Amino acid sequence: MKRTFLLHLLIALTLGGAVIAGQNGAGVKVIDDVMPNHMTDNNNPEPLFLRGRNEWRHDCEPCDKGDVFLDGKANLNTDNPRVFETFNSEFINLRDH
Repeated sequence: MKRTFLLHLLIALTLGGAVIAGQNGAGVKVIDDVMPNHMTDNNNPEPLFLRGRNEWRHDCEPCDKGDVFLDGKANLNTDNPRVFETFNSEFINLRDH
């Protein structure tokens, strides 16, 4: 993920968090719908998940239980413990901050 994209995402999450905090006080609940297993590593000089370690769908063809996104090359294997724990900790981080 490019740093500029990540910066925009973090700003959006921060602003969204401020709005959500205000809405929570008013009794409004926000539901987020995310698809963490669809991403690309094409433009990232330091990818978070490397190819060849069963962290991507194409590394272990039958391991992805979900539908493929486009041709499936952008699908992470969320059954992989490292992938699962990475997303689990990031979702906890988003929830708590």
